[in-house]
Amino acid sequence: MLDLGHSAVGEEDEPFGDFGGFSGRDSAQPPALAGAARAGHGLEDEAAADDDFGDFGSFSCGPPGGAGDTVPTMGVTVGASAAALSNLAADEDDSFSKFAVPTLPGSSAPTAAEAPEGLSGVLAQLLASGRFEEAESCKAHIECLADLAVHKSAYDAAKMNDNLEEAIRLRDVVLPRLREQVQPDEVVLRWQHTYDAVGVAQMTGHVQQLFGEEQAAPFLANCPTDLVALAARDLPAAAAAQRRLRAAYELLLELSVEKQKEMLVTQRRLLEAVVTQMRVALAAIEAAPPTLDAAARASAMASPQVLALMRALQASRKLALTLAAASVWLSSICVLSANLAAPSAADASPSAAEADTLLGQALALTGADESALEPFDPAPMLTAPIPLSERCALTLMPLVSGRAEQLPPVVEWKGHFFHAPSINFWIHNVSPELPSACA
Repeated sequence: MLDLGHSAVGEEDEPFGDFGGFSGRDSAQPPALAGAARAGHGLEDEAAADDDFGDFGSFSCGPPGGAGDTVPTMGVTVGASAAALSNLAADEDDSFSKFAVPTLPGSSAPTAAEAPEGLSGVLAQLLASGRFEEAESCKAHIECLADLAVHKSAYDAAKMNDNLEEAIRLRDVVLPRLREQVQPDEVVLRWQHTYDAVGVAQMTGHVQQLFGEEQAAPFLANCPTDLVALAARDLPAAAAAQRRLRAAYELLLELSVEKQKEMLVTQRRLLEAVVTQMRVALAAIEAAPPTLDAAARASAMASPQVLALMRALQASRKLALTLAAASVWLSSICVLSANLAAPSAADASPSAAEADTLLGQALALTGADESALEPFDPAPMLTAPIPLSERCALTLMPLVSGRAEQLPPVVEWKGHFFHAPSINFWIHNVSPELPSACA
């Protein structure tokens, strides 16, 4: 039955509440994942020098770029030189100084004559090399620098016009937010390294070599056909497709055929158990006597028992949606024999829809806020290319993510890392033993 009061891993001080909760509170991250939790966060905050704006006196920096340079615009084709970018939004009272195109070790800084295209040239190189994920980031970086130039000019104008309120807003809100989106120098340096990305042909060829063409059919059927053409039309779509393909490819390299089968069977078994317990919880709420008057019914629906059931239903619904998305994704890329071992895994969408319906019915019965039925799509996180060791051993969701507010706490049990709701539910409602897929 649904158990909310016991620890999944036998620790008395960690009951995991509503299956560990999806509250977004910080979780104790395993040491091996400390770096992963920090990865990709951009520039560290820099302490800006005090600026009380005084009398808005003179400032040493002129407009971005020098004579002959093209001031960055909102588009991608930025014609600013490296020297102009290094001066972008620089001021003695602002911390916007690290926007140059960095040079590789041992090389000299490019001049306007040597590298007139600046970051636009780096972007073109990434596109030509098929590195669409990095190209998307580079494009966003360029656009962010252009935004910085525009808003820095607005900041300077606000100071000159004694518009104190607007200047403070730009300095304390807009410019810092844009600065945080600028990629650090080490990322730009990686963009400058010349190499071709591992393309679709290499990935499909390797998977066929490992499993055989017939067994690799699901993976091959889900590979994009022409990323180059797609990138020419829609770079974000090409980057997303390349990211999903790389995630699938890297996961298959880590999961043996037997593990693929076991994972699909385990996820399906857990999903069915979650939906079953949601039905039980809803039936318990529906069991309130129909003869109760409105006041008595409202009191019953606000009782601790019903509130606990509602929390359990909300957590269970997110777990069900996660397991359904994981089953659909894994079945779409794993070998054919694994799909045959768990044929229902590919069509887990009805289970996700039922989980939504069950929670919706419970919300209607209790008169609770329907915002609890907020959209939840785990697919973008599931299809991120990360190692298996940094995924929940049951759901395959990333243990940590840039969207951490949507991820539950992480626990370790028997040498494996899990999201607390998944392993807690498994132990109390499916089996006290570690799933074979995780062993």
